[in-house]
Amino acid sequence: MGYFIKSIISILWAGAFFSVLYLSGISFTKKTEDNAINIFTWGGLFTEEIIHAFEEKTGIKVNVNYYTSNEELIVKLKATSGKGYDLILPSDYAVKILKENNLLQKIDPSKVLNYQNIHPILLNQEHDITSEYSIPFVWEVYGFGIDQERFMKKPFMSTWDQIFDPSLINYRIAMLNDPIEAVNLAAYYLFGPTLELSEPQTNNVKELLINQKPYVEAYASLRSDYLLATKNCAVAVSPSSYIFRAASQFPNIQFVLPKKWSFITVESFAIPKHSKKQDLIYAFINFVLEPENYAKLIEKYHLFPAIGNVFPYLNMPKEFEEVYHSTSSASHKFYYFKPLLKEKETRNLWVEVKS
Repeated sequence: MGYFIKSIISILWAGAFFSVLYLSGISFTKKTEDNAINIFTWGGLFTEEIIHAFEEKTGIKVNVNYYTSNEELIVKLKATSGKGYDLILPSDYAVKILKENNLLQKIDPSKVLNYQNIHPILLNQEHDITSEYSIPFVWEVYGFGIDQERFMKKPFMSTWDQIFDPSLINYRIAMLNDPIEAVNLAAYYLFGPTLELSEPQTNNVKELLINQKPYVEAYASLRSDYLLATKNCAVAVSPSSYIFRAASQFPNIQFVLPKKWSFITVESFAIPKHSKKQDLIYAFINFVLEPENYAKLIEKYHLFPAIGNVFPYLNMPKEFEEVYHSTSSASHKFYYFKPLLKEKETRNLWVEVKS
């Protein structure tokens, strides 16, 4: 009997001991979660050094998860109703989709340092017409990466004719591999700005892209810099950041802004609807936008800053700044990519072009 009672007492003490540990664990975990933010972002926007420096300065823990496409971001936020994430970095058209699905909360510009200095080309656009749901962070313009050695005798004219008019093309091209982007480029080249394509226009776009194909070395948005560096192509249609990064290592590579018009894409801060950590979120945003920190990210990734007064802190080639400032020129028009066809139509058209 005595042994039985002792056993019961031992079990009770053990239970009490582990209960204390368990409850302490819950309390500690909750405290940690209260002082942490979960960021869902592209790779290539933040460095480990910036994240660590923020954590050291503020004591706020940053948990980072990555997506590889806007579509992945949209699907995951729809599946979770945005719960579990505190800060995301969607591209322009993804902001519109997330907003229309009631997955974002309004931002407070008064809590963002230097908000008044954001490049006006990035504000009040169709994807966020009132700029209430997103804070522009970084952006880039689409243009041409060229092998300068290939055009020493006959200069590259920097028009969209140089990739779409067979009578002008006697070189290999690296073309965008995203069907929405390719369709937008072809459609705007043929018809100018448009919201959707009719059936005859769709056929014209398909024909233009098929006629371009014999000159295409590869459809490779992410490898266009490599194709230029290895001289497998003379011209690459590409976002500016890829070309500027390649040009920093290969002097023969140059980024050229198309004459008259082109496309831009912007990655913005946005806050999922259910996040309750606004103070921590704005602390992170403002830390990243501090000129010294912001400059480090711009120099590493060669993306354009949304806030132009960071340039005194930058060590970038003059061509980088020239392209940035040329976006304010009245002689250029810049557009945002948007779906001009239904998803199935876009997919079918792209299969026909590439098959």
